[in-house]
Amino acid sequence: MFIFIVFIVFLLMHTLVIFWFCQNTPGLALTAFAKLLPALLTVSYMALYALSKKLNCWPLEAVLLTYFGALFLAFCTVFGFTAFALLLKIFRIILPFNLGFFALGIWLFAVTVSLYTASKSPLVTNITFDNPYLAKDVKIAFVADTHFGATVGLKRAKDLKQIIEQNTPDMIVFVGDIFETAFKDSLPFAGILASSLPGKKSGVLGNHEY
Repeated sequence: MFIFIVFIVFLLMHTLVIFWFCQNTPGLALTAFAKLLPALLTVSYMALYALSKKLNCWPLEAVLLTYFGALFLAFCTVFGFTAFALLLKIFRIILPFNLGFFALGIWLFAVTVSLYTASKSPLVTNITFDNPYLAKDVKIAFVADTHFGATVGLKRAKDLKQIIEQNTPDMIVFVGDIFETAFKDSLPFAGILASSLPGKKSGVLGNHEY
């Protein structure tokens, strides 16, 4: 049932994006092939993702997850333009036919920013507050949503370990979604994080750990 729901969601996203660009971009047309393309892309994606899991092929899984992110951004862009156009119709304002070029530019900008952000080191935010129930200062490191796996490799795990070591916390709390992959694939990352980190360690599971 879950796989069927995922298939329908992907099919709807592909359909909306492809149909919208064909209807709002000069030079493109909603041909018979364009109408079949959403189904072809969805079936291909589902098959390749299942294959990447079966073969434990991280490079392929990384490409597919990146494609999903790009598709989601395209869907959000098209949905936003569609909602904006419907709103303007209330005031009898008709947008030009070449909206596809504007949407493509916004989508490329969003993809570029997302890839750049994903390539940066883990983000560190320092928060200080007073607690009258503590007899001395305590430094706690909260680690969340690292999603180590296909798209976040061992280097990022080592970078995170180095940041934690530099800050010398008294306690480290892992608050879920640390791993993206299956349990056996998470062992190399767990080995890096568990080895010689300072302070006590505790944590809770996120939905990706189940």
